[in-house]
Amino acid sequence: EKLQNDFHYRPIEQAYESILKGILERVSRFEIIKNINFHIIVTNGIYLRNDSDFKDTYIILEWSLICFIDLLNKSVLCAKDFEEYYLDCQAILNAYIEKYIHGVDINLFTQLYEIDNYTPMQYQIIQIFQQIQSIFLIGHELGHLLYPNYIGLEAEKKADLEALETVREYMQQEKRVTVWIIIAIMLL
Repeated sequence: EKLQNDFHYRPIEQAYESILKGILERVSRFEIIKNINFHIIVTNGIYLRNDSDFKDTYIILEWSLICFIDLLNKSVLCAKDFEEYYLDCQAILNAYIEKYIHGVDINLFTQLYEIDNYTPMQYQIIQIFQQIQSIFLIGHELGHLLYPNYIGLEAEKKADLEALETVREYMQQEKRVTVWIIIAIMLL
């Protein structure tokens, strides 16, 4: 309740609730879990997960991890060459390791490149990546609900397959976005 009432992440939660609603409306495989009360909670950790009693399900999305993914997406689109991309990724990874593994109290950067540096095409591609990856992440958590008896690596593989199918069905199997789906999920 405390997390759900935290106003700090509420606008972000509302955006993900909208994506979840769209998934439940568009993706037929989730018809059997459609009547569960879903709650999306955004926190500042690094572990995506869900908890369910099949009446209520809490999907925990971690803003830090989402920002990490977003930084990598932007780096791949904005780096001038592979060397710069490698250095960007190394800097991003090192900063997250320092904060979340070693517990160093640092403020993580949210941008490597100024927004003015993005071309309109780069900006659109970033938005496509974010949408596809968000659908995949939520689809993955919903996939766990379809296979509650699976555990460990098998559960993760099954949830990833469900997430991939979720993205395909959500995008209404539009062939023109297939390449973007592949790239976005590979980056994820």
